[in-house]
Amino acid sequence: MRARNLKPSLFKNELLAIADPIYTVVFAGLWCLADRRGRLEDRPAKIHFDINPGRAFEGTSVSLNWLAENGFIARYEVNGKRYVQILNFEKHQNPHHKEPESVIPPMPGAEGSCMGGKPGADEPCLEHASASDRADSGFLIPDSPSLIAQASGSEGSPVAEQGSSVFDRIRAVFPKRSGSHRWQDALNHFRARVREGHSPEAILAGVERYAAYVRAEGKEGTSFVQQAATFLGTNRGFLEDWNPTPKKANGAHKDPYKGAI
Repeated sequence: MRARNLKPSLFKNELLAIADPIYTVVFAGLWCLADRRGRLEDRPAKIHFDINPGRAFEGTSVSLNWLAENGFIARYEVNGKRYVQILNFEKHQNPHHKEPESVIPPMPGAEGSCMGGKPGADEPCLEHASASDRADSGFLIPDSPSLIAQASGSEGSPVAEQGSSVFDRIRAVFPKRSGSHRWQDALNHFRARVREGHSPEAILAGVERYAAYVRAEGKEGTSFVQQAATFLGTNRGFLEDWNPTPKKANGAHKDPYKGAI
């Protein structure tokens, strides 16, 4: 493992601040595992053993998924091998000049960005590409605690305010369950879905369909209701139709003596 920089603003990142603290621990641990270009092998079991051995493996696995979904890292594959790229790593870290060069291939479409070379004309590198060429993860780095991606509107903009208002409505209509909904994670997932291009109104409509389905099935208040964090996560439950199970039509008059001895 390697020594890396830790900036005070990490603790003010608003996504990390409202999420499970283990996500911050794993994120910082990845810096120490990554090479000078912010890359490492995507081997969750090894990552867990190196930076989080005193806790359950599930915590590391969930953290990696959350960090990828919220734009802190990118997970990719080259020639059948899986890797992790810490986004904006070189912007915030200053590896020792004697640290060996990376032997891990860069993300597809990012050749030249992490080897000190100039990006090709057809394939802009990860660090030098314009905002139109790649997803802007800069708003997620510790120095910039904005809650919502620029593509979805800056904090305080009409788009951001609209999203916040819709999420309040989602909380109000989402069916109750016997356990937690993990609302803070649900909020992060909601924002991630909006950044993907799903409109807040379409997400709300999906939640309303699900709420109607749960009521029709008589499952409200039970453990069968999905957590809001799961529903708004990569499952994207709001895209489903959620049609209630058809009820069997009433049959002919039942013979009260049928089957009696």
